[in-house]
Amino acid sequence: MTDATNQNTSETVLELLKSNYPSQYYGIPSSDASVISLAVNVWAAIDVSGQPHNVTTLPSSSALVPLTEAQFSLLIGSTNVTLDPESLALLYPNRYYAEFDTSAAQPTGVTGWFDTWTLSTTKNIPQAKDMLGLSEEQWNARKVVGQGVENGA
Repeated sequence: MTDATNQNTSETVLELLKSNYPSQYYGIPSSDASVISLAVNVWAAIDVSGQPHNVTTLPSSSALVPLTEAQFSLLIGSTNVTLDPESLALLYPNRYYAEFDTSAAQPTGVTGWFDTWTLSTTKNIPQAKDMLGLSEEQWNARKVVGQGVENGA
């Protein structure tokens, strides 16, 4: 794939992809732009499940949701990655969150745990800014009781 060149610029196909899709990973919004319908590693021409994806059918990068490598890998098994339809921004950029009383003296106990990308709706949980975003490692190490939040950690 990288040996093919554009006759006018002698750029490789990969270089052309990178110039038009500067983020390697993108989410394709659903028709109503409320969720990510599919995630694609554009530079490798595969979707999140490892299946080949025809990147020539993608819309421009401005119509897609740029993702980090970590977000892309966490999309496996995700069913409802919600978007702001106007900005195409992830409503919950982290997949995992800890809820706590933001007005309480800290340290304060965790009052809820959320895997936001698998919930059927996020209408009844706090906004991302009002929770503590967690890495996959932190999520896997969480305890049912006895954990708290202090100074954003």
